[in-house]
Amino acid sequence: MGYRHQIYFIARVHVNGKPVHACVAALHDQWCLGGHPIVKIKQVLTLLKQKENAEVVRAELRLYENNIGRSMPCPFTSALLTFGWSIMMEFGETYLGLEWVGNVLNVRADPRSQDNDTGMTFIDITDPESPAFEYFGSDSPLIVTPIDFARGYYRASTDDMTGGLDGEKVVEIAQLAAVWPHMFRNRYRDWAERTGEAPERAQAINYSSLSNITLKRSLNRALDGDTARVELLFNVPENAAYVKSLLRGRSPFPDAGIPILAKALFALQETSSLDLSDMDLTLAQIRQVLSHFGKIRSLNLSFNPQLTIDDIQEILNSSVTLKRLSIMGCPLITSEELHSLMQLRPKLFYCLEALMHPALLYPVYPVKPPSQSLAFTLVIEFFQNKDFWRTSLPLFTPEIVLKGFVNIVTTFLSDRFHTVGRHGFLLGQAVFSSSLPPGASWSERIQCTVPTRSESYPEELPADWGLLLQYTPTLHSELHTRSRYAFVHMKTSSSTSSQLEHPGTVADDQRDRPDSLPDFDILDVSGFASDAAKEGREPPPENTIARLITLLGRTDFSDDIPADDPTHQCLKPDPYHLPLRRERLHDRQSEWTLMDRACVEEFLERHNGSEPSEAFFKAQTRDEMSGRTPKLV
Repeated sequence: MGYRHQIYFIARVHVNGKPVHACVAALHDQWCLGGHPIVKIKQVLTLLKQKENAEVVRAELRLYENNIGRSMPCPFTSALLTFGWSIMMEFGETYLGLEWVGNVLNVRADPRSQDNDTGMTFIDITDPESPAFEYFGSDSPLIVTPIDFARGYYRASTDDMTGGLDGEKVVEIAQLAAVWPHMFRNRYRDWAERTGEAPERAQAINYSSLSNITLKRSLNRALDGDTARVELLFNVPENAAYVKSLLRGRSPFPDAGIPILAKALFALQETSSLDLSDMDLTLAQIRQVLSHFGKIRSLNLSFNPQLTIDDIQEILNSSVTLKRLSIMGCPLITSEELHSLMQLRPKLFYCLEALMHPALLYPVYPVKPPSQSLAFTLVIEFFQNKDFWRTSLPLFTPEIVLKGFVNIVTTFLSDRFHTVGRHGFLLGQAVFSSSLPPGASWSERIQCTVPTRSESYPEELPADWGLLLQYTPTLHSELHTRSRYAFVHMKTSSSTSSQLEHPGTVADDQRDRPDSLPDFDILDVSGFASDAAKEGREPPPENTIARLITLLGRTDFSDDIPADDPTHQCLKPDPYHLPLRRERLHDRQSEWTLMDRACVEEFLERHNGSEPSEAFFKAQTRDEMSGRTPKLV
C-alpha cells in the first residue's frame, strides 16, 4: 500500500576513459502524492546547488569508475538525495521509514522492476550547481511535469505551485535513453518524430578566443619572472577564473605561480573558503598560499597527487580556524592511514565540522572501524513500539549536536508523532550530519558527513560521546509526552582518569555496575557543552545552549514563544496544499528529563550489542529482492 515513487540521479561520468550516462543514486519513496514532488524536487535542487555540497558530488562523479559494481557508488550523493527528498522541516513532517540506507535503491536495478504508483523523478546532476529535472508519470506514455501530476489531485488552480521550479532546467529524453535504452529509446524516437526537434546539447566553453590566448601568453611570461605581467592578468575581473584553470594544469606547480594564484583567489572572493583542488601543490606551497589569507574556514585539496597523510597532520596542526577539509581523490592518502591518524591523534579533528574523504563517506562498515573513527553516536528509542535506532558520526562539533537536538525536539512536538513513527530517526541522521549557515533555510544546509549505521558492537557506545533519547508519548494521547535524554561521555584510555566536575554531571549512586559496562559520565546540556570544551572542542554559542535548555524545560508550549523562534516553523502556511496535519503548539505539552545512571545502564544493556530483530531481517530480504541496497554488508 502507499503512493510509491522512485527518484533517480543520473550524470555523465567517465568509464575506461569514455564519457557515458549512468544512474549514480536512486531512492524509493513510499508516500508521494499531491504537491509532494514539487516541494521535494525544489528541495533537492537547492541542496545540490550549495557550493560545499556540489564540490563533493563532483568529486564522487569523478571517482565513479572506482566504485562500479557497488549498489551505492556515490554514498554522499545518495545521502543528499535521501535527506533532501525525505524531510520537509518547513512543514514539520518527515517521510520514508527506518533510516536513510533502508530506502536507497541499487543503481543497477531496472526501474521497471520497482513497485510504482505515482511515477518517477529524474534529476541530472552532471553539473550539480546547475541540475536538471524531469518527471515521468506511471500512467502516461510520455514525460509530464510535476504540475500535471499535482492537477490530478487538485481541481483548483495550481499556478501557485509552479513558482518554486521556475527557471529550472529540464532533462532531455535523449539523456534518459542513454541511461536506460530499453525504457526510453522508443519514447525518444516518438518524441523526435512528433516534435521534429533534436535535443539541445551543451556547448563546450571555447577557451581558444583571442583574449584567452593573450592571457595564456601573459601567464607564461609572468611565471618566467616578468612580474609586470601579473597585474595585467587581472585587469578584467572575469579573467581570474581562467587564470586559475590554467594554473590547475601546471605540473609540477611553479613557485612563481603562488602569488598569481593568491591574486586569483582574492579576485574570485575566495578568502575564507579556498578551492585548491586539482593543483599539484606541495605542502610548502600550500602553506605559502594559506599565508596570504587570514581565518580560513574551508579548504579543498581534492585530487592533489602529492598530498600525504603527514601533510594533512601538519595542515590540521597549523590551521586552527579550519572547519572543513576536503581531500577526495588524493591517491597517497589511504583509508587505513586516515583511520589510523584519527585513532592516534583524535584532537587534531576536534574543531572540524567536515572531513571529506571516501573512507568516511560510506554508510555501513563491514567491520568495526577504529573507535576514534566514530566520534559521536545517537541512539533514539521510540517507546510506543519499543524500537531503537542508532547512528554514528566520524566527526562532530558541540554546536551542530545542540542545534540538531533543538530540531529534533521541535519536530517531535510539531506533529502527532505516531503519524511519522520511526521516521523521526531519519530526521536525527540528517540534523546531526549537517550544518545550517546563519540565515539559511533547511534546503540550504551543508552536508558535513554521511551518518554511519552502527551494527553489532560490544555493550558500550561505539564512540566516546553519545546522545540517548527516549521518546515516550503518554498512553492514549500524544499531546502530552514524557521523554528522557542523556549525553554520555564514555571513559576510555584516552580520556582523563579523574571525573570532570561540573553542575551537569549526575552523581554516581554507588550501586554495583555490571563488569561489562565501562565507566561513563552522564551529562545534561550544560555539562555536555562544558566537558566538550574542556576536551579541546570549540564551545557552542551560549544562545544555542539557552534555547535548548528552554525547550527541554518547557512543559506548556503556549503563544508566548517569540514569532521568530524556530519552534514556529511548523505553523508556516502551506502553499503546496500538502495533506499534513496541523496542530498549534499551545495544545501540546512535553516533559524532557535527564536519565539517571540506572536508566542509562539499563538502556545500554538493552540496546548495545543486540542483534537486529526478525522483522529487520524480513525487511532486509524484501529489500534485496526488490533491488534496494542492503543495510548490512
